[in-house]
Amino acid sequence: MPENPPAAIILAPHQDDESLCCGGTIALLRQNNIECHIVFLTDGSRSHEIVLGINRDPSPKEIAKIRKRESIMACKTLGVDSMHIHHLGAPDGFLTKNIESTSQTLYETTQKITSRIKILFAPHELDNHQDHKAAAKIANLFHAQLPRPCEKLSYITWGSDEDTYTQEKIEIDVTSVLSKKIAAISCYQSQISKLFPKQKKPVISQNFVSKLQNAPHETFYPSTDGITITKMLECKNQLK
Repeated sequence: MPENPPAAIILAPHQDDESLCCGGTIALLRQNNIECHIVFLTDGSRSHEIVLGINRDPSPKEIAKIRKRESIMACKTLGVDSMHIHHLGAPDGFLTKNIESTSQTLYETTQKITSRIKILFAPHELDNHQDHKAAAKIANLFHAQLPRPCEKLSYITWGSDEDTYTQEKIEIDVTSVLSKKIAAISCYQSQISKLFPKQKKPVISQNFVSKLQNAPHETFYPSTDGITITKMLECKNQLK
């Protein structure tokens, strides 16, 4: 093991974004013994309230506990060490009001590894979800504080059409680890199934989940040339 092994940080606004959009890539990085830190920015407490109008049975507090437990299982499924799973606990749905404070908490949480961070995964600033837009700003503030050069790869969860993004993109082939990604997504039963009696539908539609979990590639928009991730994975990912 190198004295200062490279590390990757994956910022997830909510508990499931890391698996839906980066699950295969995380599994590949872990197969290559790259240290991965998953940072959940919000507590994820308001998924049922915002999407389904349900704020009792389950309450937001109950949802937060469930999603935290699910996220730990999902990350472990992808091969992430439990010590490298971080929950910052910002209020779900209000990340736009907590950008600077969350960025500072993020830096303090990861301070011991900032000099080893080679790749930062974060939501794209053009993502349609407000918490994801805020997460992109948090990532930019955090990225600017890092003491050494670091490649930033942006991902899109809630975008209407990836082709509308004119920025160059890199596609990671995740077919070899697709079963791990599917297993990780399956940990989020509170989001992908009708887990509670009041629910008439899941928080996330099955069509949306199927599209992401069965995709042979994961798409990222690099801040530079995408060379760092390619070298880490020791594969020939084509920059388009």
